[in-house]
Amino acid sequence: MTMEQKLQVVFAAISSTNWTIGEFLYHAFKTKDEDGDTVHRGGNHAAAISQFLKGQTLYGPAKILDAWL
Repeated sequence: MTMEQKLQVVFAAISSTNWTIGEFLYHAFKTKDEDGDTVHRGGNHAAAISQFLKGQTLYGPAKILDAWL
């Protein structure tokens, strides 16, 4: 599968939830709910976010910010 095909699959999945990419990222990374309580995530979600934030993935936060700038 090409990078473009992978992107289309992910964007289609996000669109199927009636979310924007911004809404997806907000909910993926938020740590508190609307009541201020800690958001508890499943193991896969927590591991993926943790690895990303620790820079343990191919493209970490610094590379994303660099691409934006």
